[in-house]
Amino acid sequence: MKIGKIIHYYRKKNNMTQEELAFRLGVSGATISKWENNLSYPETSLLPKISDIFDISINQLFNNDFVLVSIIDNIIDEVNDPKKYDLQNAILYLEKNLLEYPENENLEFEIAKKYFLLFRKKPNVSNDLIKKSINIFEKLINSKNKDISQWSKHFLSLIYSRVKDLDNAFNLNKQLMLAEGINPKLDNIIIKFNNGYIDIDKDIKINLISLLEEYFTYWKYLYEYYYKMQRYEDILIEGLKYISVIINYIGKDKSIFFKQLSYVYYDLGIAYYKVNNKMRSDECFISSLLYAKKYDELDREIIDKFEKNIVVKEEKSNCSKLEEIKALIENNEEKEIKDKLTYFLTRIKF
Repeated sequence: MKIGKIIHYYRKKNNMTQEELAFRLGVSGATISKWENNLSYPETSLLPKISDIFDISINQLFNNDFVLVSIIDNIIDEVNDPKKYDLQNAILYLEKNLLEYPENENLEFEIAKKYFLLFRKKPNVSNDLIKKSINIFEKLINSKNKDISQWSKHFLSLIYSRVKDLDNAFNLNKQLMLAEGINPKLDNIIIKFNNGYIDIDKDIKINLISLLEEYFTYWKYLYEYYYKMQRYEDILIEGLKYISVIINYIGKDKSIFFKQLSYVYYDLGIAYYKVNNKMRSDECFISSLLYAKKYDELDREIIDKFEKNIVVKEEKSNCSKLEEIKALIENNEEKEIKDKLTYFLTRIKF
């Protein structure tokens, strides 16, 4: 990049007009215009003064890479402002800048993306747009920049899906790696959805179950953090939210979530105890114990913890835990607690 573009960049960054910069340098506004359009160059003696005005070093004045990245970022930010550009004008603006900064991968990626978006919005505009988009993305999937490479595969898989080239669409989808904003599983569902595949609901349910299982791996850290910060209400909010999703959306067979439910109910029992809601605490401990008993592989140590929180009659010690809980309900003299425990027990479905 020539020094004129760098001067233009820093002048704009400092909110200076050409006339203001010219006055401070003792030259004419026309001279600044010629510099910025690469029609002439500043004398060597002026370089220290230019760097002082912009508050940068002389080395920075010649740092093409840094300035180029900043210029391209500004162009992309500007073109993505819907108040300034619609899709068609955004494409024209990007194509103009690509002539000035040829082979710039960030600009090429943005143009290819805009071609695809316009094609998706107006399929009859021109098939040439989608061909151009494919050509650019196919080039960029080999980029050394991993983000550009992965996002190019993402868009290319969606494009191939749109043009019914399913082999390429699924092949590229398999190559996708998790990156910020990219979800290969969702892309796979989109490809199937756009091409009339049946049993999409099965795919979605499988991924929903996987997502809930993954969320549970974070639960203990979330719980421990809130507990350490004494944010017991937040434990209740997040825990009840998790349980509600499983109870309401996973269907009849919840067996794969018995372990998760037993742990989360136990944590909720602790949180309710901390906020002095003994009745709800007991309800959660009972639920936790019931799910734990259903989960055959649960550690004995955890079950022991549950049992310490349930008061049962010694003479009933040989009964099953479910029978002990029923006995607890029957022998409870406080009608309100008895009714609530009975109601809660009927809500637990296996």
